[in-house]
Amino acid sequence: PYYDGAMLDVGYNYLIPSLYDGIVVYIGEKDNYGNVVIIENEESINVWYGNVCNVNVSLYDHVNKGDMIGESCDNYIYLLYNKDNVFLDYDNLEIG
Repeated sequence: PYYDGAMLDVGYNYLIPSLYDGIVVYIGEKDNYGNVVIIENEESINVWYGNVCNVNVSLYDHVNKGDMIGESCDNYIYLLYNKDNVFLDYDNLEIG
C-alpha cells in the first residue's frame, strides 16, 4: 500500500506496460507520485502509473494492453485506480 494505491517493487529501469487498452489523459507531476502517466480505460477507470521516466507515449495516444508507456525512474512504480475522482481499492477491482 502507498497513499491511495500501491507501490510495486519492479527493479531499476523496469519497462512499464499498459495494463489495459485506453487513452492517455495525463502526463505530468503529481504530489507523492512523481511523474505520472494516466490512462483511461474503456470502463472510464483512470489507471495511474507513477514514478515513470522516459515516457514513451503522448497525451491522447491510444494504447493497447502491453504497450510500453515508459520505464521506472528507479526500482519501484506507483499504481492507482480512480473513477469519478474516487480512488478505488485495487484488491477488489474487477476490470473486464
